Amino acid sequence: MWRRLALGLWSGWLVAQGAVFAPLAFAVLAERTTAGRFAAAGFTTVAYGSLGFGLVCYLLRPRTVGRQGRALLLALAPGALLLASHVALSPLIAGHGPYFAAAHGAGTLIYGVATLLVLGMWWQDERRSLR
Repeated sequence: MWRRLALGLWSGWLVAQGAVFAPLAFAVLAERTTAGRFAAAGFTTVAYGSLGFGLVCYLLRPRTVGRQGRALLLALAPGALLLASHVALSPLIAGHGPYFAAAHGAGTLIYGVATLLVLGMWWQDERRSLR
């Protein structure tokens, strides 16, 4: 039950940051640079927080024999993806240089994959609870 709650909070946080807060910052704030800094701060928090959520979800996993390594990899993969994306792509996005569009597209794709991984873990746990 606690793992499903953690996965629900985590996936909700990811969806809210990517689909609500970041677009809202650009719609409301007059200066695009300020909106970009605001959105970047949110994505930084999500990247580091996702590692924590992944660790919590791993520790709250059902104890099955022989799948410990796979469970750890799956739980930490979204956070690792988001943190790697943050470290590698943030300087390219913040600089608004020639690679801005490509870096922003790659970051969006990675964020989407991480969100889908978390939603997949949540869905899998929900299905398991119905049995």
